[in-house]
Amino acid sequence: MRLASLRTVQWRTIEDREIEFSPGVNVLVGGNGQGKTNLLEAVQYLALGRSHRSARDDEIVRFGSGYFFVRGDGEGDAGQAFSIEAGFTPPRSKRLKVDGRPLTRLTDLTGVLACVSFGPEDTELARGAPQLRRRYVDYTLAETSRASLKALTEYRRVLQQRGSLLRESDNSGSATSADLQVWDDELVRLGCDVVVRRAEALLDLGPRARTLHQALGVGADLRLFYVVQAAGQRLEVGPALQGFLARAREGALEEAFRARLRQRRVAEQVRRANLVGPHRDDLEFELDGRDLRRYGSQGQCRVAAVALKMAQAECIRERRQDRPVVVLDDVFAELDERRAAGLWEIVCKHHQTFLAVPRRSDVEFGEGDAIFRVESGVLTREK
Repeated sequence: MRLASLRTVQWRTIEDREIEFSPGVNVLVGGNGQGKTNLLEAVQYLALGRSHRSARDDEIVRFGSGYFFVRGDGEGDAGQAFSIEAGFTPPRSKRLKVDGRPLTRLTDLTGVLACVSFGPEDTELARGAPQLRRRYVDYTLAETSRASLKALTEYRRVLQQRGSLLRESDNSGSATSADLQVWDDELVRLGCDVVVRRAEALLDLGPRARTLHQALGVGADLRLFYVVQAAGQRLEVGPALQGFLARAREGALEEAFRARLRQRRVAEQVRRANLVGPHRDDLEFELDGRDLRRYGSQGQCRVAAVALKMAQAECIRERRQDRPVVVLDDVFAELDERRAAGLWEIVCKHHQTFLAVPRRSDVEFGEGDAIFRVESGVLTREK
C-alpha cells in the first residue's frame, strides 16, 4: 500500500498545495515547530478519520480560517486505487469520502488506508495507561478483520448501555439484578469474543515483537503477558496463552467471566460503573525477567515500543496481504546508530515510510527516496 499524493487546504500551518510522494522513504527535514508533525498528522488523519494527537477537528483548522480539507490518493499492493477525502467546517460539520462515496460511519474508513505510526508519545505504550496497550491490540484487529471490528464495536455499545443502566439507578436500590442480567448475557458473549480475538492477535504479535526487539540490537529478551481481567489471569504470550485460548473456546472463560460479575455485582452497583470485562484488560512486558514498566529506562521503553509497532506493521501486512504505510516522527532521537540502522533495515526497506527528522544527518545510515525541507509550513523537495 502506498500514498501517492496528498492535498491539504487550511490544514494547521501547512501551505495549501498537493504533494507527490515516493513509494519508498519520504524524509521530512526541519527544526521544531516548522510543520513536520502537522504533515504527518494529515497522513494519519486519512487512515483514522481523526487526529492521532487527540486534537479536536476545530483545532486542526488553520487559525483565522473557516474549514480544512485533506485528500489522499494511492493504491494497494495489488494495484487497486483508492481516494480518501476529509473535510471539516466548525462547529460540527465533518465529511468523509472514499472513492467519492460519502461515509456515514467512521468505522467504514477502517481498512482503506492502514497506517502504523510511532511518535514521541508512543514510548508510553510500554509503561503508560492500560488503555494505550488495549488500543494497540484492538487497532491491529480492526485493520485486519471486519468481523473483529464489528465485535469490538458491539462490545463497546453493550458496555455503554450497561453503564447507563448502572448510572441511572437511584441511590437506594441501584440497578436490579434482573435489569443487569439482560446486559450481563450480552457483555459475556461479546466480551469472550473480544478476549479470544485479542489472544489470537497477541500470539501473532508477540513472537514478531521479540524477534524485532532482538534485531534492533538490544540483546535483552522481551516477553509479553496478557492480563485477562474477567478471568483473573496473567498469561505469557506463548504456550500459556495458547492453553488458555483452547480452554476459553470450550467455555472456561465464559464461566469465569460470569463468576467474576457475580462477585463484583455490589461494587458495580455502588460505583455505578462496569468493573468486569476486556475493557479492563492489560498487556504487560518483561525485559530479561524484570517488569519493564517499573524498572525499564526511557531508552528501553522506547525500543520496546518501536519493536511492538513494527510487529504490528508486519502482522497487518501478512494478514491483509497489503503493506501498511509507516509514519515515524523523530523516532531516532534516543536510538544509537546501530539501533537506528537496524530500524531502517526492518522498516524503511519494506514499507512506504514517512520519516520526520530535525537534521538531514539523522538519516546518514540510509538514503531517503524523497527528501523534503520543511520551513514555516512550506515544503521544498530537495531530492
